Amino acid sequence: EEARREDTFPLRLDPAGRLILATAAHVQSTRSAGAEAARAVLGKARLGTADAQAAERFIAALTASGGPAAWPEDLFNPAQDRTETRRDVALPGGGAGSVAVVTEVGGRLAGGLPRQVARTVTTELGGVRRTSREEWTFAPSPARP
Repeated sequence: EEARREDTFPLRLDPAGRLILATAAHVQSTRSAGAEAARAVLGKARLGTADAQAAERFIAALTASGGPAAWPEDLFNPAQDRTETRRDVALPGGGAGSVAVVTEVGGRLAGGLPRQVARTVTTELGGVRRTSREEWTFAPSPARP
């Protein structure tokens, strides 16, 4: 994961140091492509009927609800050291689920830039609970000769 390169550079910031995020059309296109890729992998996984149906419900719910979150808008200039949000998700067939996001700042560098930002996302969809964690670490670049 550390070797992964993001395709979001160069970044654009507003005057308050907040990220200017992708357009809604780009986000929806990315979600659709991710759902298709997940379905292709699951198609080769030899899942039983119940597991395949649960996986499809999970993919459909994530795609409809927004899927993985983009980088936090305030990644470089968080207003608070800890935030927590939760939203309910309606599932196809009348089911319910939720998505909880906790973002924490681990210290500050000179000038207020966070030393570390960690985001934990917990989804509960159709009786399945998943947790993912992302961490961004900032450090001064080494002095150049």
